[in-house]
Amino acid sequence: MDPLIATSVILIAAIIIFIWNKFPPAVVALAVALALFFSGTVTFEQAITGLSDPSEETRN
Repeated sequence: MDPLIATSVILIAAIIIFIWNKFPPAVVALAVALALFFSGTVTFEQAITGLSDPSEETRN
């Protein structure tokens, strides 16, 4: 599947799920990251980059 189409479908689905408000936003955000990874749009490293806390790196 074309990455542009996959991203668009995932984005539209995420917006609908956010509006539906049945799942916590964090769960939806993680599902979006996983969906982008499994569709081949992003690498695993790119998908989990947002999960790190950059302030932790500067505390050492």
